[in-house]
Amino acid sequence: MPSTPGQSFPKRERIAKRRDFVRIYEEGRKLFGRYSVLFIAPNSLGHPRLGITVTRKLGKAHDRNRLKRWVREAYRRRRGPLGLETRSLDLIVNVKAAATTSDFTAFSEDLGRALQRAVSTTAEAS
Repeated sequence: MPSTPGQSFPKRERIAKRRDFVRIYEEGRKLFGRYSVLFIAPNSLGHPRLGITVTRKLGKAHDRNRLKRWVREAYRRRRGPLGLETRSLDLIVNVKAAATTSDFTAFSEDLGRALQRAVSTTAEAS
């Protein structure tokens, strides 16, 4: 079943290489939320990329995978309304332990607030 345009998460929009993660951690800004920490850094690609980290401390593989799915879904729902699709940004979401006891709605709202702050801080810097 083909995905609906604008709702997929293609490989070109993912951060997968360690060197990219390290660069963003070192050069980027850090925004704290209740359930996650968001790192933001500009890129020269012309489109946003998303990286997700969930440590083993947060539970078994199925728990970590659920949290990663939550991050992707919350990002997918908000990238259009926030205008992230037109920005050249690298975003890394580090999920905190508190997220394991939350529900998707609370997690999504918290990440949405962090993404909104990311958009507004990058707009001020431009």
